[in-house]
Amino acid sequence: MNRKLFTLILLLLFTFSWANLSYAEKKAEEEKAPKEEKKVLVFRDEFKRDTPQGAMKGLVDATKDRDYEKAAKFLDIKYIYYNQVPAELARELKVVFDQKLWIDIDNVNNTLEGSSDDGLSENQELIGVIHSDQTSYDIILQRDLVDDIPIWRISPKTVRDIPKMYNQFGHGVLGKFLPPVLLEITIFKVTAGEWISLIIIFIFSLIVSIILTKLIIFILKIFKIKRTLSFFNALLWPIRWLFVLIIGRNLFKIVAYSVEAKSILKISTIPIIIAAWLLFNLIDYLFDIWSSNQRKQGKRDIIVFYGLFKKALKLLIIFVGATIWLDNLGFKVTTIIAGLGVGGIAVALAAQKSIEDILGAMTLLGARPVEIGDFVKFGDKVGTIEDISLRLTKVRTLDRTVVNVPNSIFATLQLENYTSRDKIRFHPKIHLCYETTSDQLHCILVEIRKILSSHPKILEEPLRVRFVKFGTYSLECDIFAYADTKVYSEYLEISEELNFSIMNAIEKAGAQLAIPAQNIYTQSRESIDKESVEPSE
Repeated sequence: MNRKLFTLILLLLFTFSWANLSYAEKKAEEEKAPKEEKKVLVFRDEFKRDTPQGAMKGLVDATKDRDYEKAAKFLDIKYIYYNQVPAELARELKVVFDQKLWIDIDNVNNTLEGSSDDGLSENQELIGVIHSDQTSYDIILQRDLVDDIPIWRISPKTVRDIPKMYNQFGHGVLGKFLPPVLLEITIFKVTAGEWISLIIIFIFSLIVSIILTKLIIFILKIFKIKRTLSFFNALLWPIRWLFVLIIGRNLFKIVAYSVEAKSILKISTIPIIIAAWLLFNLIDYLFDIWSSNQRKQGKRDIIVFYGLFKKALKLLIIFVGATIWLDNLGFKVTTIIAGLGVGGIAVALAAQKSIEDILGAMTLLGARPVEIGDFVKFGDKVGTIEDISLRLTKVRTLDRTVVNVPNSIFATLQLENYTSRDKIRFHPKIHLCYETTSDQLHCILVEIRKILSSHPKILEEPLRVRFVKFGTYSLECDIFAYADTKVYSEYLEISEELNFSIMNAIEKAGAQLAIPAQNIYTQSRESIDKESVEPSE
């Protein structure tokens, strides 16, 4: 696979997967949350803090606009320390939410009284829980009277915990080394600082991966492990990308990323593509070895069957990978598979003839009645097999024309393979004229037996030379023997040599070969007239 093409596909699928993952997560949360009837509320508070949902929406919108002075209005700051700045606390809370808590505003209670089934007092509303290794923090909204208006704000206890949460879940390494402005600017809901760190980690992981693979190749060359070296080279780039993934994911744990950035890291697209690429190269490597072995053994036609099997395996890998990918994105894979099943039946019916030809090719390559290069007789034609593809078998006839026979038909024909015979029959019939005496005939048969048994290319068994019958116009003798050769041109030389020797034996005995003929007796007209006028005695 071309590396540039792979990189382009990787980026496109990466972007598509991220967008669909965010959508799928939100959709899943919406399905889980109980639907409440929306009521039209008249807000008395200018910041719309009359309901928990209004308070959280105002806080989130203010922090998105980086208006932390306004965001501080949604915090109950009556118990904060004297040296703490409310706007800074609002900014730190926004960072904590980005890092650890996904808030779906639509699922926050939108009534004046709040929820009554969250285990808290009537004037408190639980928004979420942030867990750490040491403890957990409840994010709670609390309702109090301000200017005789009951409003919801982040509770004093949660506000007091903001510095602790920020120390644990803040920007961490990014906050120490990057300018604050890069941690405020967002691109596709991910801060510019996080994008920069992702790119740096990717480049560093790629460099380390290349160094590691070159080191492994160097070690294999030193120890001269050729087979392992060729195997490693065949899987080189997929292994490099696998190292990038492993190294990168371990480095990602060092940096405190936001929930949005972590959703990118959870995407399974990249591991699926790398796994498929690795399996593709592994299949190509193994099939190249098998094909090379088959060529050495002269089994060139079976390579076509290997090629078909290789393509089928790759399609299966693509199908399984796509199924896992879609399932991780939140799609209902069972519905998709059912649709593909119906579509597959329609395609199978439309491509019935092509499927029959492919099955015929599998029969020819599996049972192997003929191979490429064989001289065969099929139907009323003879020729040499030149190619067996998935659809057609190509045969070169004696007239040097090419006959393309669909495999579905060729596999059902009666095939006579001349190339696979182990010896060639020598079976001439000799017709001697009736003037041949019994002594001459006996002498001829004995001499022919001597000729055959003394020839180095004629097998001793079976070997027969017999006077078989009195024919209509000749005495028939049958000769049956096998020439020890598979090559037809060599057999013709042997046959010619034997035929000359048999002719010499017949001439030496003073006999002649019979020629089919008719005896026509004629009589002149004068003799007929004389016979007609002479008186009978």
